[in-house]
Amino acid sequence: MNSKWKKRAQNGVYVGFVACLALISFFPVIWILITSFKEAREMFSTPIRILPGHITFQNYQMIFEDLRFLRYFGNTLFVTAAATAINVLISAFAAFGFSRYPVKGKKGMLLGIVVTQLFPGSVILIPLYKLWVALGLIDTCWALILTNAISRLPLSIWMLYGFFETVPREIDEAARVDGCSRMRTLFAILLPLSGPAIMAAVIYTSLNVWQEFLFALTFTVTQKHYTLMVGLYTFIGENGVEWGALMAASILTTLPVIAFFGMTQKQFTNGISGAVKM
Repeated sequence: MNSKWKKRAQNGVYVGFVACLALISFFPVIWILITSFKEAREMFSTPIRILPGHITFQNYQMIFEDLRFLRYFGNTLFVTAAATAINVLISAFAAFGFSRYPVKGKKGMLLGIVVTQLFPGSVILIPLYKLWVALGLIDTCWALILTNAISRLPLSIWMLYGFFETVPREIDEAARVDGCSRMRTLFAILLPLSGPAIMAAVIYTSLNVWQEFLFALTFTVTQKHYTLMVGLYTFIGENGVEWGALMAASILTTLPVIAFFGMTQKQFTNGISGAVKM
């Protein structure tokens, strides 16, 4: 009986500890959500009130009526989709080459690719800026597309390479006997079999591109090319911060990410686990 109560007490302590960590982690999000429904005078009232005395949708109405926000959303969607497509395509070719061709020093090259992921974006910011200026791509969506597609390559290559390595070479040989070229083998056999890894690469890249801020702030000048992250920054002005609109816009910007990851979490987990098994 004592051991039973002791086990229950241990479980209670564990659940309480996890609940506290979850509350600490989610409290900023909860606070932003609650604040987005407050009137301006309630945001700075004393004493501080957590729940709004009067729920208002004025902040959200302001965002939906602002055509700039819709433009930012469209830019972000376009940049995310294009960068993800380019990233997955290049990753597939690179992973296929490492997996199916006798590359000398392959392990070292793969390790070097992963090491590049450790460097912060600020390290390559100035060289990339000079490159896009020379190519005339500054203040265009293509500067963001190419930057994000290339900067997310290391993990995508590793995930696809891990799955390609699990596919028996006999399948390639059988396809070659049937007259399939290398490229046809890749697109008709390897990629369909590596669906979880491709989906994981798509999820990883798209989520990172959607919330990227540093490159978007540096490589765009005019508002017509701003993404959502830079658009949120515009609510911080010289004379003050539009807190209500900023909170509402933050929630609307985060919802697609939460929904997308919630629907694809299982595929992402399967893709990552497949790469780890390499």
